[in-house]
Amino acid sequence: MDKQKRQIRIPHTMTLLFAMLLLAVIAGFIFTPGAYDRMQNESGRQVIDPGSYHRISRNPPTFMDFMLAVPKGLEQNAPVIFMILCSLGGIQLLNESKAINAAILAITKKNKNVDMAVIVGLSAMYGLIGAGASWTIGFAPFIPITISVVRALGYDDLLGASIVILPGASGWTSGSINIYSTALAQEFAGLPIFSGLWYRAISFIVFLAVSLVFIISYARKQRRKGLKKPDPADSDPGEETQFTTRRKIVLIFNILVLAALACGTTVMSWGMNHISGFWILAAIITGLIMKMKPGKIAETFSSGMQSVVAAAFTVGLAAAFIVILTDAGLMDLIIHTLSRTLSIAPAPLLCVFIFILTLAVNFFIAGIYGKAVVMMPLLAPLGDLLGVQKQVIVLAFIFGAGFTIWFWPTSPVGVASVGAAKIEYGRWMRFIAKPMIALNLSAMLLVIIAQLIKLG
Repeated sequence: MDKQKRQIRIPHTMTLLFAMLLLAVIAGFIFTPGAYDRMQNESGRQVIDPGSYHRISRNPPTFMDFMLAVPKGLEQNAPVIFMILCSLGGIQLLNESKAINAAILAITKKNKNVDMAVIVGLSAMYGLIGAGASWTIGFAPFIPITISVVRALGYDDLLGASIVILPGASGWTSGSINIYSTALAQEFAGLPIFSGLWYRAISFIVFLAVSLVFIISYARKQRRKGLKKPDPADSDPGEETQFTTRRKIVLIFNILVLAALACGTTVMSWGMNHISGFWILAAIITGLIMKMKPGKIAETFSSGMQSVVAAAFTVGLAAAFIVILTDAGLMDLIIHTLSRTLSIAPAPLLCVFIFILTLAVNFFIAGIYGKAVVMMPLLAPLGDLLGVQKQVIVLAFIFGAGFTIWFWPTSPVGVASVGAAKIEYGRWMRFIAKPMIALNLSAMLLVIIAQLIKLG
């Protein structure tokens, strides 16, 4: 009899978070809590007084505390949840317009004889989309289109998938104006949203350059072996999509939307509610440009929100874990324990520790929302105690939470992307391993540099 291979199944993110919630309840009955005094620093922000830690009386969670923890978590993070829902609803209108699809087809049809320019151009475009529009799984529909384009140029499917995934991951991980990773992390760290943009922009250029080195190198390797004769079926990457005037206007408008979003959050100190309202308005205007009826606009916006309802709920579930720890007086105990354990290490090494820790947590909790809600309330005050800039902690967190969601087999983003490419997962893992290692090492180096220059 043939032995059946046992598959290792990682529990669902919500299952893991609920288990953590139960552990927090149990911990409330076991450990003696403690607390730090808080004080205002020169910029008016509440920070921990390092020498003020003291024990407090035990306050274990009751059944009612447990039952209300998730609703409290949802209530406390309502602006974050609304931002997630509204931004995805707005982006769904852009997807429905097919403006980006049409632009890709228009570019490639005019430049079939300059294949390397097309490869670099598409890579740069996906990188900018990742940096500006904060897409992850949203890249999946564009993978088959790009594969069809590179097939028509004589290249293979691996190149087509890498043109989308590596630059897209570079843009998203850089967190330039990422409304999910950077905005969430900075909100929990008490920093102005999208502050420190200049350094993340430089990081994006570094990541994109590393990605392009691998993409161009692989394309040249195929050239040396001899390009395949294009299949006529690949000359048209799917259903004809005309790059109409309306689609051009939609594309330009949404580029301006992203620019205005960056300006609003960095210059005018916009918060989560501003971002939510802005995306609602942008969605309506996008729909009107495409001559959609009001009902169609509402339906499309709703479908975009529905795609992340579960992800939004994980914010409340993750926050419930923090609610229980805080009410039981265990948050400061954990911070105190970690600070004493890690105080012997130099600050740059602490940043590397945070980066590697986040990268490892990525294997179990792929969603950025759950990780941000659970980890940032612990990491931000830890930085105050250990002399690590909060901006650097945010950087270590978002870089660690980035690239591997396109690599770990437990990540829905990675699975969806490889599935869209119709590439065997083992083959994809072997292909992408080297660029993933290089990108993560680059990210780690940039985090260390950020601490050395005391990025604030």
